[in-house]
Amino acid sequence: MPRPNVLVGHWPLSGPGSDDMYLVYDNFFYQNPHESLFQGEGNIALYNNLFVNHFGDGARIQPHHGTTRTISVFYNTVIAKGSGITILRRWQDPVYQQLVSGNIIFALSPLRGASTESNLTGGFDEARNHLARPFAPLGEMNLASAGIKVRKHAGNSARFAIYPDAGMDFDGGGLIGADRIGAYSLDKDQPRWLPALEIKPAPPAR
Repeated sequence: MPRPNVLVGHWPLSGPGSDDMYLVYDNFFYQNPHESLFQGEGNIALYNNLFVNHFGDGARIQPHHGTTRTISVFYNTVIAKGSGITILRRWQDPVYQQLVSGNIIFALSPLRGASTESNLTGGFDEARNHLARPFAPLGEMNLASAGIKVRKHAGNSARFAIYPDAGMDFDGGGLIGADRIGAYSLDKDQPRWLPALEIKPAPPAR
């Protein structure tokens, strides 16, 4: 049976553990012909990730056995043939704070369930106009921003400082309070590690 590359379920709906949060960051999600690359519910912070799916959807946050609760989705770079980032809730579910900001999303349907404001969105093929080498093979693919078209959408990163390593980009560099959008710092044209199906090397000690 088809499954997302990564699926995280809800925490207890009340009592101990009910306020715990998934922190999902610094990952490279790649290709799934049947399901989204990531699916989750509960309390989630999803940031500094790369999503590449030439077949279907990027990230879906939606009810499964529980519901979507407090959600923060920021500083991700998404290229998806289907939906980029989707956030869904049941109409009778309680309303929680759900923030989607500072993402770069190129997809047939870039963003559902949240405002496109504070995100850079466009069609799947438009990725080549904003990113260095988005459709190159693994080991050569470069999803860093290219030119001023991306920079003008950036915002200050200080408000996300409550999350671990949120001030660093996917590559392990950056500075809290700097202008950011997408998974890479804006001043980076050649990432330290180009996405491949291998364990990403740890960043140099700071």
